[in-house]
Amino acid sequence: MEAGLVAMGHASLKLSPLHGMEGKNVLNVSSVKTAPEHRHTGEATRLLNEICRRADMSQFLLVLTPARFDAGPLDDKELERWYAKFGFERIQDKPILMCREPKRKVWNIETDEVAEVGGH
Repeated sequence: MEAGLVAMGHASLKLSPLHGMEGKNVLNVSSVKTAPEHRHTGEATRLLNEICRRADMSQFLLVLTPARFDAGPLDDKELERWYAKFGFERIQDKPILMCREPKRKVWNIETDEVAEVGGH
């Protein structure tokens, strides 16, 4: 995964290296937004699902601070609940910091089944 602005449809977000963790498999997610006339259409959900899928494939840890930066439709508590749906968990209270560990696929040789572990 690479840092930068990512857009899908009318939704976008910014991925950037976490200060002090440059060169590691850690990216900060910020500025998640959808054009006002396209809110509540699932575009930001689809975008974040895709970012989480890519983070899993690349084994990247994602971190974010769930804070509203404009007059968006969700307050900070609602944002935290929304991010939790993608597997983000609160790891710090002040300021609030959430992280999402990447999922990994593990093959059980005895049962010949593949299971996802880690993350949520």
